[in-house]
This record gives sequence, structure tokens and C-alpha cells, in this order.
Amino acid sequence: MELLYWLQLHRSPLGARVFGAVTYMGSSLMIVAVLCVLLWMFGRRVALRIAITFGCTALTNQLIKVICAVPRPWLRDSRLIPVDNAVAGATGYSFPSGHTQTATSLYASIALTFRRRWLSVCCGAWILCVMFSRLYLGVHTPLDVAVGCIISLGITYVLNTKLRRAEQNPNYFRNVFVCGILAAAGVMLLIFVSVALGTPFDMVGDALPAVGGALGFVSGIYLDSRNPEVLPPFGVGTLLCIAGLLVVGGLHIALDCALTPLLSANWRGFVCYAVLAFYVARVHP
Repeated sequence: MELLYWLQLHRSPLGARVFGAVTYMGSSLMIVAVLCVLLWMFGRRVALRIAITFGCTALTNQLIKVICAVPRPWLRDSRLIPVDNAVAGATGYSFPSGHTQTATSLYASIALTFRRRWLSVCCGAWILCVMFSRLYLGVHTPLDVAVGCIISLGITYVLNTKLRRAEQNPNYFRNVFVCGILAAAGVMLLIFVSVALGTPFDMVGDALPAVGGALGFVSGIYLDSRNPEVLPPFGVGTLLCIAGLLVVGGLHIALDCALTPLLSANWRGFVCYAVLAFYVARVHP
């Protein structure tokens, strides 16, 4: 807590804007954008390996958060005042840090997949920057980000090793689809049971966007895997990827506007990310 208090005393408007942008590198929408590039440029297996790793990391994060039920730092210490713009994205419990686990899972997976020294250094730097941004913005403690990073590194390393072998199975995409549906159902059950036992929905409902994204992605990949995969030449693929990212951005804005009057933020995220992930995995390719 003392470190957070010291950082708070030395904050500046420019620093808040900079680290607000840095922390976005661990957001769900950034995950979607990176998966777009990986899927459309490098193929199903690479994108799915990283998506599975992210999904398992997110599930573990939610389980630990519900079990430990640690409030956010400013709720435990009235001296701490988080950056206003960061509070909206700091939903649910505090321990461990979801943004840290997301960023670690994503960038560590990329480093393990492509195995280029310069890329690994860049990915490691991004992970550290996201971790520090959560402290600077006052929305997590050092313990939150450290444990989130360690857990995510362990899950990422194990899954990347196991999935490389599993990908040789001819029924790989079907198996992933079934496991994805079961995992999503398990998370939904966990949310409803937690709420029934008295946990406020706002503290566990932030898992819903990830559940929707998982359902959309595994469904789209499974349907698309029935067709032969043909990746375009690099130049053409780059143009198609840019066009696809623009469509995804526009679709996200349109869905958010259309659903805002109808659904709460968490359920809106569930529908929005389910549609976006299905479009990314099945429609655009």
C-alpha cells in the first residue's frame, strides 16, 4: 500500500494519460485485435493456441478472485485515490490482477510461439509496463500484479507445450469446441452460484465478456476448420487484415450503441464479444 501511496503523490496528468493507454494493452478488445492478426496472417492453429491460453488464464483469474474476494485498494485504504478514468475498467475483485494476467498470457504466448529474441524482449517489456500501469493508476497492489503474472506465466508455458502435441490430433478442432462449450458453461454456473450465495453480481459478472468471446471464437473456428485453410500472400493478407480490423472496430461501436439501452454492461459485453469473436473466426476469413 505504501508504494501505491507514493506513486499517487507523484502522479501527473500526463503520466495518467500515458499509463492509461499502456494499461489498454491488457484489455479484452486488444486481445480481439491481436487474435485477428494472428488468425488472418498466421492461421488457425497459432491463433487458437493463444486463444486457449488466454481463456484458461482468464478462467483461473476469475476463480481465484471469487475465492479470495479481495476488495480494490481504495476500498481498503481511504488514503488511496485511483485515477478516475481507470476506475470504470477496474471491475470485480482486486486479487489477482486480470489485466496483468491477460497481458502476460497474450505476450508470453506470442514470444513462445515465434521464438525471436527481439520479439521476446518487446513482449517482456510490454508485460512489465502493463503491470506498472496498474500500480500507477491505483487500481491494484504489487501483490495483485505479481501473483497475476506468475500464475499466467505458468499456465502459458504448460499450455503452449501441451497444445503443440494436441494439434496433431485429427479431431483437435472438434475437441477444442467441446471443451470450450463446457468451460463456458462452467463459468456461467460459477457466476450464478456465486450470486445465489450472496456475492454481488457486479463483482463476478465481469467474466461474462470473456465467456461470450470464448463461445464465439471456438464456434467460429470449429465451423471454419471444415474448410481447407488457405492463407493469402503476405501483402494481400496485410490489406485484408487492416480491412478486417476496421470492420471489427466499427462492429464493436455499433453493437455497443445498439445494446446499451437493452442490457447491463456485463451482458452487453457477453453479446458483443460473442458476435465479434464469431465474425473474426468464421466470417472474415
